Amino acid sequence: MLLEERTSDLTKIDTALRELWQRARAECDSPEEPLSRALTMNYIGVSEKRDALRHEEMLQRVLARHPCRAFMITLDEDAETIVASVTADLRQQGKSRVMVLERISLQCSLQQIPKLPGLIRPLVVNDIPVHFYWGAPLPQNELRLLLLGELADQTTVDSGTFTDPERDLKRVMDLPELRIVDLAWFRLAPWRRALAEAFETFEWQREMPTTATIVHSGETTSCMALVRWLTDKLGAHVALRRTTEATPALEPLKLEVQHGNVHVSITHMVAEPLLRVETTLLDVCMLPFVRPASRGNPGDLLAAALDAG
Repeated sequence: MLLEERTSDLTKIDTALRELWQRARAECDSPEEPLSRALTMNYIGVSEKRDALRHEEMLQRVLARHPCRAFMITLDEDAETIVASVTADLRQQGKSRVMVLERISLQCSLQQIPKLPGLIRPLVVNDIPVHFYWGAPLPQNELRLLLLGELADQTTVDSGTFTDPERDLKRVMDLPELRIVDLAWFRLAPWRRALAEAFETFEWQREMPTTATIVHSGETTSCMALVRWLTDKLGAHVALRRTTEATPALEPLKLEVQHGNVHVSITHMVAEPLLRVETTLLDVCMLPFVRPASRGNPGDLLAAALDAG
């Protein structure tokens, strides 16, 4: 059940939240029907107007794990003032009803972002984590992101949405005092697990040289994250090779690792989607195996990032 209150007075958002609770109480079939409120975190999310529906779908995925008070900020360059609405989601659980989401929707222009921290800060629920997600292209002045990130325990970005992923991600990482998480890293989780499983078939020798080749179609966001991981964890020398073959969105097509006489090949079988892993040793060729690849749903990736935080 969705309950909604609209307010043109931004100082009355807290009043609108209380009125939603009173309406929820009135919606119960009887005074004895239990009504509770389950919130495990505060969520602050930013998206452009054209991506507002996608952002809402991501929030619904997050809700499966994290009931929350959500500040849904939609950037609209035609907005002359900040417009707010407040909604709540009620769900039936057995004989009781539970409020699993308090959504404060704020529509504003990029230039109005400096006004938002003072508006949001008093509405944040105390004693539970605050997570911030920037789901729009990085603005020329990245300090606008910092203004909202300072409210949160963790800031999540998706470098795949940036205009210049490598440069823009560095700009974000250089922001002071923010704990930054990139969704590109979580797209690589199946690749890391598949490689770890392949490495269980032989003894790792740190003194032996390791080289790696990543095959991609031009989207290098996740590739560069994989390069950093291979370099840091394995001391590998990594090369990138571009291909014209069809590749999964925002992921590599193939990873080949050579460690002494051991060769490991991981190929993304795009149609399934699966990762096919082949390991060849000096005197034996292991049977290949397959593992599920990332399905790339942004909401599931965001939920995984919030779990990690």
